[in-house]
Amino acid sequence: MNASKLSVEELHDEVRRRYGNSAAFIDRVNDELDRWDITQADLARVSGYDRGILNRWLRGRVTPPLQAMLIVDEALERLTGAEL
Repeated sequence: MNASKLSVEELHDEVRRRYGNSAAFIDRVNDELDRWDITQADLARVSGYDRGILNRWLRGRVTPPLQAMLIVDEALERLTGAEL
């Protein structure tokens, strides 16, 4: 899926389908980083987001944009080799 080509409504629907809400997304990403021993730097490199921004999202300080959630999810899938 190409998150950049989705409408806002499609983004909302996809995020709700995959995670339910942003807090669940953050929990899931942190769990997967621990499970696969992936660093935030690795995830930042593959997702294309700055590590500092990614860190603020994963600490719950800032809610990531919907499109970013899907891009980070796709980066995690590339890093793990598994559909999550």
